[in-house]
Amino acid sequence: MHFVDAKRILSAQNASELLEKALRSKRKKCMIGHCFGLDDNNSNTHSIMCQAGAGRAVNTVQQCDNDAFNLKHP
Repeated sequence: MHFVDAKRILSAQNASELLEKALRSKRKKCMIGHCFGLDDNNSNTHSIMCQAGAGRAVNTVQQCDNDAFNLKHP
């Protein structure tokens, strides 16, 4: 994902859907979240920001990830 794509996602009405699509195409699911300033969330295994080695139980963006994104980018 290029910086231009990240700006497009941030300014889009359907940012969470665009983020989901970008995450599906990436090997490390949390890397896109890091581009948006989200930290690892190893305390919640139901977050895409949980590292696989810490027991991540999901492979798609969850409500908690969407909430974290919205808090960071109101």
